[in-house]
Amino acid sequence: MEEDSFRDPDVPGSSSSAPRKLLWGLSNQARIKITAFGIGLLLFAVGGIWLVHDFSQRRTVPDVLGRMPSGAIHMLEEVDLIASTTIPPSVGELREFNQNVAKQVPAAGEAVRAGDEVQIIVGPRKVEVPDFVGVTLIDAKELADQGEFEFEDGLEDNAPGSSWPISAQSIQAGEISPAGSVIELEFDIPEIIMPDVSGQKLQDAVIALETIGLKAVSVGDGDHVISSDIAAGTTLEPFTSISLSTGYVMPDVVGKPLREAREALKNFPNTSTSTSSTFEVTAQSIPAGSIIPKDTEILLTVPGPSTTYRILGNGSVSAVTWAAPGAFSIQQATGVSLPWEVTFPTDTGTAVFNAQLQDGDTITCQILRNGKVVRELTSTGAFAFVQCG
Repeated sequence: MEEDSFRDPDVPGSSSSAPRKLLWGLSNQARIKITAFGIGLLLFAVGGIWLVHDFSQRRTVPDVLGRMPSGAIHMLEEVDLIASTTIPPSVGELREFNQNVAKQVPAAGEAVRAGDEVQIIVGPRKVEVPDFVGVTLIDAKELADQGEFEFEDGLEDNAPGSSWPISAQSIQAGEISPAGSVIELEFDIPEIIMPDVSGQKLQDAVIALETIGLKAVSVGDGDHVISSDIAAGTTLEPFTSISLSTGYVMPDVVGKPLREAREALKNFPNTSTSTSSTFEVTAQSIPAGSIIPKDTEILLTVPGPSTTYRILGNGSVSAVTWAAPGAFSIQQATGVSLPWEVTFPTDTGTAVFNAQLQDGDTITCQILRNGKVVRELTSTGAFAFVQCG
């Protein structure tokens, strides 16, 4: 191809023969050097760009030892690192403030790249052991809460009495121990005297027995203690089982309508009434406040319908005249002493009832329906006369 056939496509009529002639005029060795130099410049530029990028991705691992897991994870995330957390099950049961990073890989200060993973192994926080000697188990548990220490007492399935003082501990007070450590306790067991729990609420009685190191077993259906199978004042071995007979407290239902009385006695299925009426209860066969078994038979006295004629005064009467409600058969009594009354098994019918005073100066008549006064009149003076029906 002829050299003058090369032209600049952007400049009409121009010719590239001069530079071409210059390039082709160089030796092959010179041309190679120029090409190599250009390639070198290009590689240098690319390398510089890569180096800048590489430096931007470099990270220094922070020191997270001794920190809580959440704090350590946050520190790593701030420098674009990923936390791979390992928490043993026993440590995971602790509250987080009792957990801290025990080991990290890579170590603090090592260089890594953004997005790399840092392994953190979580262990228990080191805590100073409190002094448990001389306090009760309840108080010891409060002291142990901060370090979440666990207790063993060597009593197998028996629970120590909550009033027993601690006499020794396997990890001495003041020692530094991992949170959640198990501490063996020994107790000073006092002499156990059976208390009197009769009449107490069942829950209170059980607590009283367990506090001194006894066991309680309830017998029967009830929320109060009737009696125990071991007499109060008896000296007992620890963890002796006490049988508590239970029942319910008999309520006071006198004066209540039968419906309310039955509701109050819902714990006692064997309750009966003297009549089929629904008036107020006038008596109960078991005194109020008694603690009795659930199946105890209880009789409520409930009066049936009634009408009562009654005479009151400060002397005696010469005569009382009456007829049963709704009847016409007149009866009379003379010289009767006050007070005087007669009752009929009905609360309906017209009453016929009057009286005259023989001595004294005041006389009163009353008519009662089902125990309630529905009519009352008073007369005064010598030979006073009253008529209530």
